[in-house]
Amino acid sequence: MKIITHLFFKRTLLASIALAGLVSMASAQTWESALAKFGSNGKLVYTTDANKNSIPDFSYAGYKNNDKTIPLATKIISTLSPKAGDNTTYINNAIVAAASVTPDANGVRGVILLSKGTYQISGTIRVNVSGVVLRGAGSSSDPNVGTILQATGNTPAQRTVLVAGGGSASGWNKTGTYQANITDNFVKVGSREFSVASTSGLNVGDNILIYSPCTSVWINAVGGGGTAGAANWTDNSLPLVFSRVVKAINGLKITLDAPVFNHLDKSLAQAYIYKVDRSGILSQIGLENFRIDIRNWTNQDVDENHAWEGVGMVQLEDSWATNVVALHFGHAGFRFNTATRITVDNCQALEPVSTIVPERRYNFNFEDHCTNILIKNCTSNKARHAYVSNGTSSVSGIVILRCKAIDNYTSSEGHRKWSMGMLFDNFTTSGNIPSDGRVLGMYSR
Repeated sequence: MKIITHLFFKRTLLASIALAGLVSMASAQTWESALAKFGSNGKLVYTTDANKNSIPDFSYAGYKNNDKTIPLATKIISTLSPKAGDNTTYINNAIVAAASVTPDANGVRGVILLSKGTYQISGTIRVNVSGVVLRGAGSSSDPNVGTILQATGNTPAQRTVLVAGGGSASGWNKTGTYQANITDNFVKVGSREFSVASTSGLNVGDNILIYSPCTSVWINAVGGGGTAGAANWTDNSLPLVFSRVVKAINGLKITLDAPVFNHLDKSLAQAYIYKVDRSGILSQIGLENFRIDIRNWTNQDVDENHAWEGVGMVQLEDSWATNVVALHFGHAGFRFNTATRITVDNCQALEPVSTIVPERRYNFNFEDHCTNILIKNCTSNKARHAYVSNGTSSVSGIVILRCKAIDNYTSSEGHRKWSMGMLFDNFTTSGNIPSDGRVLGMYSR
């Protein structure tokens, strides 16, 4: 067993450097980084090197920027029990009906409770109402104890069994006419403040996108981007983007809810901000205490004519999944796209069924436009990439905390071009070690 250790503390107590090496638990307790040290007040002090690099604060990842605990919903909207045949429409109708319930002060409408037993699911469950908690009796494999969503059939082909959120991988698109250049010559990685040309029309609480164009100057500054044997990147191919909330405005200076995970250097590209189109983005959705088991396969390393993903958290923010198990998917147990401030706790993505080739077995998969997502106390097995940042330069602020990867075929990693802001903290891998020796991949691909 190999253990990758690191320190993870709330907000000001955070050492957020992703270790490329392997260290023992004993040495981690005595070693102190030159880049993140405890100050006299017990808070971490971040230093800056000669190239203006410093460690950013990852503690903003998760539900409500990790400032609030996940609400415990107690109001039961409806209680369902398994029916004979397909239960997809049955569950979806209960979700639609929940839209008529008034949310509480936390924005939660209440719980749709799935009693113990096996629910055959031949379509896609769509938790597409903000404030709904879909809760089972437990994630046990025993239907006399737990709630099992048993996905059958392959219509439509390679579907997602459960989608939480608006469901559109739309990204963070512009709305309105407001747009302003960032006027600072250099915004250091980890910064939460900068100045803009105008704040007229901008308000505290606005969701903005920080957009730094992919210019030829920037591409040249990073050596062309392409690795050995690959072509150089092209203009506009990989803009750096960060979805953030405005927390304060002081003249022309704005303060964000979370830091940026890359330098914004005006000499390389003129970064700017605009307001995000929030239509379709849902929030306060909870998935709790059930199991998704994908069926109709016989050979685990070959068959692919079955549901392809367990859970999709798409066009979603300030939401969570706890004690959910996804089994026998081909592509991902948990997939994230256009997702912000999500916490996934004590979940498992296990026993994928597919050929063992690229674009399969990304058990926890962070696709395009994901930011500040916390995965903690989770387990993956038989993955190609168990925990993978797979959305190029639109994904950052991903924290993998106290998670396990068992019997891997290759590494957990920043998978594609210009992955940013990914922290592995107390990460354990065991069982089969990949033949290429890679456990974590923190590199430019």
